[in-house]
Amino acid sequence: MKIIVHDVVVDRGAMTKPSKQVWDWELPVLQSKFPGGLVHVHGRTFVERDSLPEAEDEFMRLERQYGVEEDTKQAHVHLAYDRGDKGVKLLQEALDEAEWNDKAEAAKAVKAARVAAAKAAKAAKALEAVEAKSVKTAKVDKVDPGDPFA
Repeated sequence: MKIIVHDVVVDRGAMTKPSKQVWDWELPVLQSKFPGGLVHVHGRTFVERDSLPEAEDEFMRLERQYGVEEDTKQAHVHLAYDRGDKGVKLLQEALDEAEWNDKAEAAKAVKAARVAAAKAAKAAKALEAVEAKSVKTAKVDKVDPGDPFA
């Protein structure tokens, strides 16, 4: 089976920008550890694997690898997926979605297109409202027919 792997760069400072590859289900945990757009995805590839890891084992691996948030003392995997059985279940769903196939890619593309279309429609509606409001509030100055500069 082909598994999605993301090529990322983590912007940790002006001189520290390590690049690495992370599994598709690992990306939300990395983004939790480095929030605010510090994780930049530069592409993706596919890796052949015989099978996916067990969700519970992978959950524990992610806990160990990414540690805890210093302020809240919560594991980054908990912040990305949730705690306990619910977190393992959500991680299992992400593991299931990480397998690349044409149908899954088509479904993701359709979903992304629908989201983009909805956002575009919302933006167009907002623009129409702004334009309508500006037309209503626009004031026309009276022009003096004898003014040569009008």
